[in-house]
Amino acid sequence: MNPFKERQLLLSFLTRKIFSNYHLLVRPIVSSMLVKELFTKLCVISGIISRIVWGILYITTI
Repeated sequence: MNPFKERQLLLSFLTRKIFSNYHLLVRPIVSSMLVKELFTKLCVISGIISRIVWGILYITTI
């Protein structure tokens, strides 16, 4: 068997393997990315809210 043919077979085998496990691999990654994104948005929103609150408190104390 020539090495090119072997490599092609290996590649096709690997791609089949990856695609069969695709949903198992991708789902947790995507969910963790979504969680991270939501967390950063929450942090930004809470930061903005705290700034507004501190601004109001600062204005009312003057």
